[in-house]
Amino acid sequence: MNKKTDLEKVAVQVKRTLTAQKRKQKLAELPDCPVLLSLNELTTKTGIETARRAGKQIGQKKGAVFTVKKAVYAKRKILEHNKTFGGSLNDKETQELAGISRNSLYLYKRELKEEYEQLESIDDLKNRYDKFISVMEKKNQK
Repeated sequence: MNKKTDLEKVAVQVKRTLTAQKRKQKLAELPDCPVLLSLNELTTKTGIETARRAGKQIGQKKGAVFTVKKAVYAKRKILEHNKTFGGSLNDKETQELAGISRNSLYLYKRELKEEYEQLESIDDLKNRYDKFISVMEKKNQK
């Protein structure tokens, strides 16, 4: 049964590859003319251009920050327990406690250091994240 589904997947992939190759050959055989777009591409490009002319925002704004719940909780644990911020745990232990990857740990530490430079007090930073967590928990209760 498993071999059958594997063979079906291979057959579909081969068919797609051959179809794509045929499409490329047909486009190459056409005389020098502008690139032909599929109907979907044409519709999408037209819609985006219309929205731009109407002054709409296309995509995310530059510098927009998306705050994730897990990041807020992890940053609070980092502030409380990591040696960098006066705690007793090293980076590896903090990473395991917070349940985040190494890259996320260093990203959050860098962000916390930048915030710390603005506030100049770890207690203020901890209070800020405590308030943030309480607001999120209130929203979850509703």
